[in-house]
Amino acid sequence: MVRRLSSQRENLILAQARPYLSDGETVLKWVRGRRTDGRGEGFVFLTKDRCVVHWTGRRDGPGTFRWVDIKGWGIVPDTKGGPILGIEADEGTCTVQLRATTKAMAERVADFVQEFADRAPFGREPMNLSHGHASFEAVAAVDVPPHRLSTTEKVQRIAITVGGAALMLGGIILTPLPGPWSLPIVIAGLALLAREYDWAKDAREWVRSKSRAVADKLKARRSST
Repeated sequence: MVRRLSSQRENLILAQARPYLSDGETVLKWVRGRRTDGRGEGFVFLTKDRCVVHWTGRRDGPGTFRWVDIKGWGIVPDTKGGPILGIEADEGTCTVQLRATTKAMAERVADFVQEFADRAPFGREPMNLSHGHASFEAVAAVDVPPHRLSTTEKVQRIAITVGGAALMLGGIILTPLPGPWSLPIVIAGLALLAREYDWAKDAREWVRSKSRAVADKLKARRSST
């Protein structure tokens, strides 16, 4: 059961890369990413031809960077929450934080950076990007320690966990009652939990994708009548 759910989560994540890829192109590595301005999260995917940056639920993401078009890139490693990746290419520029909030995520990010460095050119032009007072360096290996929660962050996580779980449990309890009350409450609980847990983010995106599919079917039926 756990393995099946894990596989479904992986497929849901990989599905977000498909609109950017050519036929037969597959994802080699991926990590969770966060906008450096803090206004959204998503994923960074690597294939043999390109790097893809996708913001979940948004259509204004930087999109795809083909390896042959990258003019410069670099890493700012010592950043709370994960290293910052900067890319300069013919298509534009991008900075994205590679999220490393657990030991497993930190190991994935370190492996991802190695793969990126193996495929990206080492700077045809000087990097013009910066992150605060730090400079980007094109390095093949980074030490990625997992982010440790402060006392305030721990208290916040506990409060969100209790509140989100209570909403979801309340929605489930209300399911037998007439009226569409349970689903909005469950979704509200899931949205709250998504502020702290990646599995909740993935579940929220699954709900969104299913809702869009249902809406598209209803729209198609109306247009055919």
